[in-house]
Amino acid sequence: MLLNINDDQALHDPPEADVLACLADLEREQFAVLSRSDEDYVQAQRNEDDTFLLEYRAGSHDRHFSANGSIA
Repeated sequence: MLLNINDDQALHDPPEADVLACLADLEREQFAVLSRSDEDYVQAQRNEDDTFLLEYRAGSHDRHFSANGSIA
């Protein structure tokens, strides 16, 4: 797996703790993508209002999902 942090940093096979820390440290309008391939990933972006946009793709356009909201 590859963790892409705002196209500035990439971590190969990151442990869970590093993924969680990355998400907690995202600033507004930054994103992180955890991927197995170009068609299999989960992406999170912190919005200007501190909500998150979350996208999940499992291999095809038909299996591409998204949600927008806050973390409780």
